[in-house]
Amino acid sequence: MPREQLDMPDILKIVRKIQPKLVLEAYESDKAECPQCHAARKVVKGVPVMLKSFCTDNCLKDTVKDLIESEMGFIDEIAAEFAKQNDLPNGQTIHYLNDDYRNNNLLFWDAQNQRIVYPFTEADDYGSVPPIFPVGDGYFNPTDWIDEVEHNSMVFPSITLIREMKEFVAEYSGKKRMIVEINGEEYDVVYNDKAMKGRWDSCVLEVIPAVYSWGERHHKGNTILEVHPGDPTWRKDIVEETDDNIKAKNAALLGMVAKHAKGAESANVVQAEINRANKMGGSRTRRSVRRRRNRTAKF
Repeated sequence: MPREQLDMPDILKIVRKIQPKLVLEAYESDKAECPQCHAARKVVKGVPVMLKSFCTDNCLKDTVKDLIESEMGFIDEIAAEFAKQNDLPNGQTIHYLNDDYRNNNLLFWDAQNQRIVYPFTEADDYGSVPPIFPVGDGYFNPTDWIDEVEHNSMVFPSITLIREMKEFVAEYSGKKRMIVEINGEEYDVVYNDKAMKGRWDSCVLEVIPAVYSWGERHHKGNTILEVHPGDPTWRKDIVEETDDNIKAKNAALLGMVAKHAKGAESANVVQAEINRANKMGGSRTRRSVRRRRNRTAKF
């Protein structure tokens, strides 16, 4: 999914619409003149009009630039409104303004919780995909952010995918490769059996695309998932699939149906969700490996 670009005209349009509290305070809306250019403001019924003042748009732009630099959370509010207005999907990346050096100004949209999430910096200093967006088990594909996150391609496997990989390792001790199937696509998995012993529950995956070249490292073939040890605390945002969570998901689905559809239309929404889930299928590890166990990835 290509990332969304949020430029200054978009930001100013949103600011004019929602009039964030920080802007009102910084722009001193109760004053008779603009704090940036000191031009007199247009007055309507005795009250200065802030965002429709006849001073230049550059005044508001300068105020917004200052807030982006100085106030944590300001761009979150703007980007969240942008995501809602454009009905962005879960896990969508949003890049704001023009600084794109190694994930600067990169944000993620958590549609499930209606919030902005920043790149995860504990696995890589420059930021990687946050653990709130796990791959496998009918969730995201490993390659979903391959052209959007710079410098690294680290992703977090779902709990079910980890369980299946652990089952394979337990059955085929000493192996260094396996094949996993995620949402209908097969991936070669490479790992160091000794280094990963006792550390699978907190592992992370480095995604190496089907065609890849970096320095002396070259690869052409299936997309490779290289397993690395991680920290258990990194997975605190990944929710395990318990009966209560499944009930909550079902309740959320029913709520969506009640909100957006009625009668026969609601039945279509439910069926569409069932069809989507069946099509995605989830992850399958051991069965795929047995079918292709004699095949090795070329790396």
